Amino acid sequence: MKRDRDASRKLMGALLRLSAGRSDGFTAKDLALAASVPHETARDFLKPDRSSFTESVGSTSRDASGKGKPPNYYRVTEEGYQLLLKEVAAFRRQLIGAADPLPRDDVFRPLNQMKETIEDLEKAVADSEEFEDLLIEAKEGLKGCRKDLKALEAQQSEHVVEHALELGRLESRLRSEEGRSRNETKEPDFVDWLVEKFGSWLDKPAAPFEPVLMLLDGIEGRDPLSSAVIRSCRQDAISVAAFDVAQMSDTVRRQLFDALVNLRQATPLAASKLVLTMDGATRLGQELAEEFKALALPPVEQASLDLPGLGLFDPKAVRQSYLLRLADAQNRLRAPQARNFAKTCASALLALDAANDVPEWTITERLIGQGADRDKLMTAAQDLLGNVVFVDSNFDETIQEKLADVHLTYSSADKWVNAG
Repeated sequence: MKRDRDASRKLMGALLRLSAGRSDGFTAKDLALAASVPHETARDFLKPDRSSFTESVGSTSRDASGKGKPPNYYRVTEEGYQLLLKEVAAFRRQLIGAADPLPRDDVFRPLNQMKETIEDLEKAVADSEEFEDLLIEAKEGLKGCRKDLKALEAQQSEHVVEHALELGRLESRLRSEEGRSRNETKEPDFVDWLVEKFGSWLDKPAAPFEPVLMLLDGIEGRDPLSSAVIRSCRQDAISVAAFDVAQMSDTVRRQLFDALVNLRQATPLAASKLVLTMDGATRLGQELAEEFKALALPPVEQASLDLPGLGLFDPKAVRQSYLLRLADAQNRLRAPQARNFAKTCASALLALDAANDVPEWTITERLIGQGADRDKLMTAAQDLLGNVVFVDSNFDETIQEKLADVHLTYSSADKWVNAG
């Protein structure tokens, strides 16, 4: 058996050489000489009922002796040539101890699965839970496909080149998607930082550009009002971040409010609603109303400021970064609520950007009527910002009058509690 296998290997190798050098065909004798096997073995190998590689191209009378039957001439067919390549490659794999080759579908199945993952990744919103899960899945798939390519190279597989080219294309697409990830660029999530530092998520959004309500609980002890607000948000599928401002020290509360004022000018907080639950009959409620009012005043942008634990914060640079990500997200968001939130957020940030690009006017310019453009832009930006709402468990008309000239909503608790 081993002798037969060796003869077959020699004959197939010889056929490949003869097909390259004998365009007019070859005889059984030519094959026997090229393969270093007996003439009878070569002739038997070329019989029509046994050979899958060659075809007869007729006989000739070129026998110099003029004796006997003229020899038959053969040539390797196109299909036979491809089959010979596979068979010779299989012999080589056996010599190096490699495994039998997998069918093409099995070889490319992991690549096709990775391709499907990347296609889903390209449709997902950057930094959403879906995006992060798909990114991890694609990276794991990439590791496996690289190992598969090394194995194909070791086996001298006929699929090496095609596999390598497809893997290169998929790696390029994956790098593009990695570039959309905030985790890859090391840019912090400012909204998440705010919540983790000063409060907690009750329902964390699955993606960075989804509606969020910032609930500031300003009622000491049992607070059915905040519970009613939370229930209402959950019914409307709105995520909630809660801050227990009633228990905060004055210093921490000021830090929170300062951070909120500045982050609203540069992050998705621009379109998020801010709700303060309070008891206007208490001293704390009255103090909170006065402090919280700053969030509803026209924003005054600082060149930069220091955020505890994050360092220097440049509102304009951060706003530009979010505007780029919002433009990308609007093309990928499918849920109407999320898409509308992203559009509103982008509009508010663009208006803020335009307003802050207008230089401050001098007293003379104000007297002659200049500077109105900046006022209009700032008013437009403020109208686009998420609502600032005071919900008072003890509605007080005196407090209502104090807040009358501020861009906010002051309401009683009745509609929230009754709705809950």
